[in-house]
Amino acid sequence: MDFQLEEKGQLVTILLAGELDMSVSEQLGQLVRTQGRQHERIDIDFAAVSFVDSAGIGSIFFAAKELLANGKQVEIINIQEEIYDILQVLGFGEALGLTLRKAN
Repeated sequence: MDFQLEEKGQLVTILLAGELDMSVSEQLGQLVRTQGRQHERIDIDFAAVSFVDSAGIGSIFFAAKELLANGKQVEIINIQEEIYDILQVLGFGEALGLTLRKAN
């Protein structure tokens, strides 16, 4: 998985590309937390994510939960249909109260 950052004032977009799995989960969770300490709003862009597993989803879940508890705004955007369905079944957005946006 590759990560890229786009910063615009207090908004940072973390662009993900590849497979979000156990091999990158710890690194991604740390990246989300670090960016959350530096910005008020964090968008996590799933446009180029081709696969997710429970460890990958968990890393984002727990990092987002921590940031939301500290008053930050977190959104997951540009989610491919198959991955969006998985997140919906898991109740990911509802459990955290965050926005999940499908890719156009």
